[in-house]
Parts: sequence; structure tokens; C-alpha cells
Amino acid sequence: MRFFSRTVIAGVVVGSAVGIIAGVLLGPDGWALGGAVAGGTIGRRSTDIAESVIESSKAGVLTAVVFAGVFGFGSSVRAAIEAGSPELLAQGLGPFFSIAFIYGFGCFIAAAATGAIVHVV
Repeated sequence: MRFFSRTVIAGVVVGSAVGIIAGVLLGPDGWALGGAVAGGTIGRRSTDIAESVIESSKAGVLTAVVFAGVFGFGSSVRAAIEAGSPELLAQGLGPFFSIAFIYGFGCFIAAAATGAIVHVV
């Protein structure tokens, strides 16, 4: 049994796309919306509510890691490439871990709740 099923990957892709667009338009609150969309994508395809909650939670956490990589670590990657100095990558670690930690919990909860609601409804 694989840890990440196709539905989890689909939820991460859809949730990340929605969250990145909503993050630009709404700010960081849009990232939580992306986590909820990831959960809803999975809840629609699940066979039972337990699978919906577990798989949605996985997708929510992975979606938060995508946000952390794009918004937390992305600016330091850009600066390191422009300066030609890999030491600047260390500046992105703090924002990466703070976004991953905070939104890891937020997207986890939003995705699990939304996945369960979409499955039941």
C-alpha cells in the first residue's frame, strides 16, 4: 500500500493551485482555502468517511508544504540565484519552517473537515 495514493496527489495539485492563486488574491488566508479545496477534492472520491478524513489530512499537510516551499523558501532561492551565492538559501529556512508548521496544522484541520463534509453531503 502506497502512502500517497492518486487521490492524495490529485488533492495536493488542485489544492495547491487554488491556494497559490487565493494566496496572491487574499493573502495567507487563501492558503487555508487551498487546504480545504484539497480535502474537498478527496472527500468527493472517497469510499467511506474514515478514508476521506485520513486521505484529506495527508493532502492538507502536503499542500501546506507546497505553500511553504513556494512562499517561504522561494524568495531566498531567487536571491541566491541572482547573487550567485548559495549562502542566501539559509535565509529561507526560517520562513519555510514557520509556514510549514502553522499552515501544516491549519490545512490539516481544514482539509479533514472539508473532506468529511463533502463525503457526507
